[in-house]
Amino acid sequence: GDSIYKMAMKWVKKKWNGNKGKGSKYFTSTYKGELHELREQLNSNQSKDRKVALMRVVGAMTIGKDMSSLFTDVLKCVGTNHIEHKKLVYLYLVHYASRHDELVVLVVNTLVTDTRSHNALIRGLALRTMSCIRV
Repeated sequence: GDSIYKMAMKWVKKKWNGNKGKGSKYFTSTYKGELHELREQLNSNQSKDRKVALMRVVGAMTIGKDMSSLFTDVLKCVGTNHIEHKKLVYLYLVHYASRHDELVVLVVNTLVTDTRSHNALIRGLALRTMSCIRV
């Protein structure tokens, strides 16, 4: 379980670093009102806003910041059809599932549905996430 998490974190860093420095903005220091701003972006109707927020949340999580207060807002993004969003949400879930075990139960139905997807990547993500969370 832990090695899969480390591999996923390496993927996130590689993905952002591979954008020729564009990803460094996701690893910047926090500022007053950041969590409120992230919460608004996660609940946005715009897919692009949600993606940016998810990348910022996972980026902050990667460098050790506690982003667990956004758990319910990230959980709302789990039903997306965008693969990049799913990767980020599932990575977040694996990291914080043990702290919010009563809320993780809400995502099980989506995970089971994703195991029936025609896309092998989505099936794999769902299986990996189910195997890493302790419900």
